[in-house]
Amino acid sequence: AMVRCRAPTRAEALRRMSVSLKEYQIGGLPNNLEFLQRCVEHPAFQQGGVTTGFLVEHEADVSIPPPQPPTPHLLALAAFSLLLKREGMC
Repeated sequence: AMVRCRAPTRAEALRRMSVSLKEYQIGGLPNNLEFLQRCVEHPAFQQGGVTTGFLVEHEADVSIPPPQPPTPHLLALAAFSLLLKREGMC
């Protein structure tokens, strides 16, 4: 799935994108949602005029730690979901 945000101004579109990224959930898979959130909320990105050097210039601000293994809670939810699907309940 893809998140798209439109608004009359850049500032409003970025605000909407930030809210959408915060609400988006992906369980059990490594993803880049936190990275995208940090980029969208970075002052230099919000000002516009960003070039391909943005990531190099602001690496310390936008980089995220490597993904952690799934928690026992998440593994239990995944197993429950598979069980429901196998039993035809979802």
